[in-house]
Amino acid sequence: MTKEERQLVINKLAFIGYYTQEQNKDSVFLTIAALYNTSDENCKIIAEHVESVVKDKATWNLDILNLIK
Repeated sequence: MTKEERQLVINKLAFIGYYTQEQNKDSVFLTIAALYNTSDENCKIIAEHVESVVKDKATWNLDILNLIK
């Protein structure tokens, strides 16, 4: 995943973090931090979840960081 692709996911996460419920904010912003140092495979897992949340197909998973390797 390129730096630009990661940045797009980070931008979407920032949007989610701004509008999400208070109890989700920490998880969202920790996920942003994780994107800077995680593998491409993990970034793709996170990106898929982010897309689902942005498209209202899923709610934010507080345990997203536990799902990645």
